[in-house]
Amino acid sequence: MIRTHDEHGQVIDMDHPAKASTRKLTEKQAELLARICRTNGGGISARDADRSVLRGLMNRHFVQGKEGHAGHVVHTREGFLAWRELEARS
Repeated sequence: MIRTHDEHGQVIDMDHPAKASTRKLTEKQAELLARICRTNGGGISARDADRSVLRGLMNRHFVQGKEGHAGHVVHTREGFLAWRELEARS
């Protein structure tokens, strides 16, 4: 689960769907995933990320909320492997 806020300051909890999406990553999703993976486990604040882009990564099970800090976004193993594959193609 990732906890963030909407434009009115209301708390929003985002959760993974039961089945991961297999759609291709958009350019913005790939950029955000790279940014998250480069933190080496520190993650980024959910407030700093576009919610629609973040939701796309969550739907693929590539990111999750940081343990004890649901407002921070970290990569999953699947997300890290996808990022490494993207980097290898570049």
